[in-house]
Amino acid sequence: MKEKHLTIFTVSILVSISILPSLSTAAKNDSLIQVTTETCNLAGYGPKTVSLTTDQYNNLDQYCTNFHTKLTQATTLQQVTCLYKEAVVVLHSFNLLPSGMTLQKAQYLVEHLAQFSQRLSTIASTHFTETSNRYCLIAGYTTRTWFTSPFLGFLLALLFFFQNHDTIAFFLFAAMILSDLATQSVPLASFDIVSFGEAWTDGWEGEWHDAYSEGWVHTLGLKGAHNWNGTFKGTLPFEVIGGSSLYSEPYPGAMGFIGIKTRSINRPCFFLGFALNVQLEYVR
Repeated sequence: MKEKHLTIFTVSILVSISILPSLSTAAKNDSLIQVTTETCNLAGYGPKTVSLTTDQYNNLDQYCTNFHTKLTQATTLQQVTCLYKEAVVVLHSFNLLPSGMTLQKAQYLVEHLAQFSQRLSTIASTHFTETSNRYCLIAGYTTRTWFTSPFLGFLLALLFFFQNHDTIAFFLFAAMILSDLATQSVPLASFDIVSFGEAWTDGWEGEWHDAYSEGWVHTLGLKGAHNWNGTFKGTLPFEVIGGSSLYSEPYPGAMGFIGIKTRSINRPCFFLGFALNVQLEYVR
């Protein structure tokens, strides 16, 4: 059986304005798709549900592909920032911005993330591999992608370990609830880990298998522009809780994510924002 060790780590970073909406879709009938937009880790914005026709949803899906093509042709931070603003306008045209969020506020987020990336890149000095980038704007459209809060994942692991100890389990569960409530108004918790692909098994004694992420990821940061397109997995040197089931371990590929993401069952995940560190590796 494949053995893995959970590495406990802490990321400290200044609090910054952030948004992390998620979109979940389910087929209402043959002609309409219900799309619910909600924010996480930011107070003041409520969920919104809209109905898209199949053609409208397909147009949105096609835009994600076209968006990647435009990103690969961009050569400057200003060009990428303009494309991110365009993407926000497209979401707005489908009425997919969270309740209470104006187009102006969403575009301010894009500008803020671009400035944040530029400042960090200016003062940073580090070494890179061929599969990494740092302090970067990031966008992607990928399958098998999970977003994890490091602190909540650590509490979940402890809760699982102490589940048969009623007193300890109670306090751990209470800490998880309080932490989850706190993240609704404190943006610090929105600095998530993004995992691409996973290792999975049918049981603790079963054989391990790999399921990789497919799609594209584009970054522009300290290393410049770096693009992945095809089949790949995350290769950051630690492990996280999550994945598609209890018997799976995802491959973390981006750390310190702030931004906008979409989530739907059996569909690729679209996301754009900022990340502290991105490290992916192609899989043949």
